[in-house]
Amino acid sequence: MLIEKYRIERKKDGVGHVTINHDVVILNLLLNRATAEGIISKNSIKDVKPLKIGSKRDRVLSDTETRIC
Repeated sequence: MLIEKYRIERKKDGVGHVTINHDVVILNLLLNRATAEGIISKNSIKDVKPLKIGSKRDRVLSDTETRIC
């Protein structure tokens, strides 16, 4: 599928999953609109699942936690 090739190329370029997912959402919206307007017969990416996003986050210790250390 063409959308998978697009995702692979974007990953190779160092683009993050959030950005790639955002791109696909925008494309999906455009294709939905084109379908509604009769420009195309169907949205071929409507069932594409988003890429998984890791939950990387720096955690800040509370005052109590810093006293324990």
